Amino acid sequence: MSERDLDDAWKLRFRDPLVEAAFREEQRTSSARILRPSVFVALATILAFGVLDPIAFPETWRSILVIRLLALALPVALLAFLATLPRFARWTRPLLEVGSVGAGWAVAAMIAVGQPQEPGTTVYFAALSFPLASAAIGLLPSGFAASVVRAGLIVLAFPAVALVRKLPGWGPPLPADVVVVSLGTLLLLWFFFSIAGYFREAWQRRTFVTMRLLETASEKVRSVAADLKRLNEEKSTFLGIAAHDLRNPLGVILGYAEMLRDEEFPRKEAADMAAKIVVSAERVRDLVAGLLEVSAAEAGRVALERRPCDLFGIARRVVESQLEPAARKEIGIRLDGSPVVVTGDPGAIQQVVENVVSNAVKFSPWRSTVVVSVHADGGAGLVDVEDEGPGVSEADRARLFAKFARLSARPTGGESSTGLGLSIVKTLTEAMGGEVSLESPPGRGARFRVRIPV
Repeated sequence: MSERDLDDAWKLRFRDPLVEAAFREEQRTSSARILRPSVFVALATILAFGVLDPIAFPETWRSILVIRLLALALPVALLAFLATLPRFARWTRPLLEVGSVGAGWAVAAMIAVGQPQEPGTTVYFAALSFPLASAAIGLLPSGFAASVVRAGLIVLAFPAVALVRKLPGWGPPLPADVVVVSLGTLLLLWFFFSIAGYFREAWQRRTFVTMRLLETASEKVRSVAADLKRLNEEKSTFLGIAAHDLRNPLGVILGYAEMLRDEEFPRKEAADMAAKIVVSAERVRDLVAGLLEVSAAEAGRVALERRPCDLFGIARRVVESQLEPAARKEIGIRLDGSPVVVTGDPGAIQQVVENVVSNAVKFSPWRSTVVVSVHADGGAGLVDVEDEGPGVSEADRARLFAKFARLSARPTGGESSTGLGLSIVKTLTEAMGGEVSLESPPGRGARFRVRIPV
């Protein structure tokens, strides 16, 4: 639903059939709510004039009262009763339309029965009672088309009465002034019903669209509020993790730097201190770089290319870059597969594969093997990275790709872990139209699968 539907409201028809059906359903529901009071108003109007029947028709008031009760009050009362019963709700609308027209003709029949010398047959009844009763019926809730048709059929009742009064045996014709005043009043009422019905339905349609747009906007506000709450929680998490993860390496850097500044050390001992400073600085760098990468990727600030890439060639370069850290723990890395061409950003693909492979090396036991395989699968290229580590527990799977995830498994060689690697993998992979998943059961090593579209 959009603002275009607001303009369609003036045409009394929505272009979208689903919107039109939703509006009709809401109209049926809202009409059911206001039908009962509307019917009681019509019934009260009919009975109120019934009190004046003996005055308006001193000679024929009994016949007039019978017509009023049987043709007016009884059908309207029946409609009011049915409006209170939910199981008869679908019958109230057709009964309302037919009954309201019948009521208008019943009022006209009173004029036909009345005698010329009776006040009700002249200006009093024809120019006041009949139009007011018609108005009470014509203002019952319905759409524009129904209002016009119903009011038109009621208006036709008066010319019919005028013709009947000219027939032999039905009394003298109605006075000319009565005919002119009454017919003019009824035509004005018909015009009023048509205009009022049009604007009423147009207003109902615009209100319907406006409420739906407000509901959509409200839902968006709630969604934004939820996102802001989530971001605020992530910010608090980040501050806590940053304070914890940065404090230790910065403390090491500061401690060794002060020792090197204040004291003289042999060259080898000073070199060892400098190496520890470098390791701690690298931990700080990795954490900050990971945070910046995740933030940029989630904010859409990473400009990713879309061009053909040799997935096997990228995996080979990643494996070569991980040979040295793997050798420190006597871990072997094997690359299997064949060339596969995918579509994506070569730098992002390399970062994704590198994060997955480095994680496998980091969490694999000493003297184990990491297998990286590349192959095609339908419309995608797959990179499977499988290790011989403890695998991923059921509890860890739920937050495996979350930022700052602290899993139960720990690096086997004392390596640092920021908890951002797999989050970066997921964000970048999905940005290229791919997906990443964990394919292995718990306790049997981990096998991550990265799928990149061809």
